[in-house]
Amino acid sequence: MAERFILQKRLGNTWVLNDTGDDSMVCIITGGKRGEKKTLAMAGVMVDALNRAVSRGGERHDGCGSASAAD
Repeated sequence: MAERFILQKRLGNTWVLNDTGDDSMVCIITGGKRGEKKTLAMAGVMVDALNRAVSRGGERHDGCGSASAAD
């Protein structure tokens, strides 16, 4: 089974985390001063966590936080 969230390298020292479920960009990651190795390690953790969450049937969220709009 293909992963839903993937990391793609873009121009220079920039990567994009994409959601293949709806073909949307989730996050832009720039290397900055930390270097490529550390940046990719951090991005890998993010991608793994997102893919693990959707594989377990996690709920779909349209925003951050756990409180409903009525709260």
